[in-house]
Amino acid sequence: MLKNDGIRRECVARGRTTVTVEHWESRRPAALLDEARFEELAAPLEAEDSTPDARHEAVQRLADAERSPRVTDVLLRLVARKPSLMALRILSEWGEVKAREFCQRDLAAVKPGHAADLWALTALDRRLEAWQSLARPT
Repeated sequence: MLKNDGIRRECVARGRTTVTVEHWESRRPAALLDEARFEELAAPLEAEDSTPDARHEAVQRLADAERSPRVTDVLLRLVARKPSLMALRILSEWGEVKAREFCQRDLAAVKPGHAADLWALTALDRRLEAWQSLARPT
């Protein structure tokens, strides 16, 4: 599952403790997409009849292609309307604390027996909480 995801990992074990360090390729600043390409990538996120898989894939493509306020706005509009773990993951990585209320809404709606969703949303909420604490004036 993790072998071909583009992330280099180093693992160290001492006794029963294992530490994994992940290294991501740094991204250089890139030009914004032209409006037509942006709209094409964002269309499945705005469409009411798009499937969860189509939205998941569209979130990945859009976030990989551009990191900008307009992408953030599209992702926030998506999570305001529908649950999307992928969109919440991207927003939490980018430090977009406005996504926290939607993450907490989705967390409260997790049905018993869906431990994977519970763990994933809890981790995202904790990350957003950390970003929020950094944004507070001291």
